Amino acid sequence: MSIKKILLASTLFFSLMSCSLDGEDDNCFIEIYGEFSAVTAPQTATVNTPVAIETKVKILNDCGDFTRFTETSSFPKVIQPIIAYRGCECLTEATNVTEVYTITFSQPGEYQLRFPSGSGNYISKNITVTE
Repeated sequence: MSIKKILLASTLFFSLMSCSLDGEDDNCFIEIYGEFSAVTAPQTATVNTPVAIETKVKILNDCGDFTRFTETSSFPKVIQPIIAYRGCECLTEATNVTEVYTITFSQPGEYQLRFPSGSGNYISKNITVTE
């Protein structure tokens, strides 16, 4: 198991263990980087035209909700989902939610997008952008 996964699991565990004693869910909240189970992207695009990429985001339990995407500024661009977990009593049923990531390329060229899929692996998508 990678150090990143151990830290992620530890952070999630200890954050969810910090629940209030009166039964309120106020103290059980954490935002973490998530992972993808699938990504569907076109192989070609045109300059200055938004490209919609369909993703399947992994949610670890029923307290989790997708909040947004983050991305690196340079290519190959790494896109990560941010998942918010709210609540102290969560079922451990993992699910996948469909979210659309949109990107617009300002220059023609070959671009690679990388979507973390767990254990240091990525789902890579290459897009050729033309005028």
